[in-house]
Amino acid sequence: MSKNPHRAVFGANCYWASEAAFAGLCGVKNTAVGFMADGLCAACDRGVPSCDQSAKDKRQVEVVQVDYDPDIIGYADLLETFWGCHNPAHPALNPCDGKPSLERSVIFVCDDDQRIIAENARDCAGTSHCGKAMIVTTIEPVGYFHRAADKEQRYLERNGTGVCSLKGLSVTK
Repeated sequence: MSKNPHRAVFGANCYWASEAAFAGLCGVKNTAVGFMADGLCAACDRGVPSCDQSAKDKRQVEVVQVDYDPDIIGYADLLETFWGCHNPAHPALNPCDGKPSLERSVIFVCDDDQRIIAENARDCAGTSHCGKAMIVTTIEPVGYFHRAADKEQRYLERNGTGVCSLKGLSVTK
């Protein structure tokens, strides 16, 4: 077992569903749901007076942060779960107002190795998406992670699956 767990971060539409998908994998040590954004959001959260709160809101995405043991499960295996637990063709923009959706398909990479693996996986997923809508998943560097409230963590385990589409995954109370 690796003494240093690795971290992966995914925006896979609903963070409750993606957390449920990753939490049950052998080798996953911990999951946390929250919001990923860039430095602008970090400045807003620190109370910087010049921060544009409306711009901050447009730059966040719901994510699941996954800590895993690379001796047990690889990053490529996590990406397979990512592709299977959500719709990677879900519009990145809200169709009602054209603003970025909080629930979009994003792979946040921690280093160049993750970026290469993620790009290859996205290319393969795009060619095997069964002729459905085009994959809109973006690959971005890890930014500022803001952990959601405790009541949001492991939500589906505690409340059931009625509130979220799990694409065939089962979660028991």
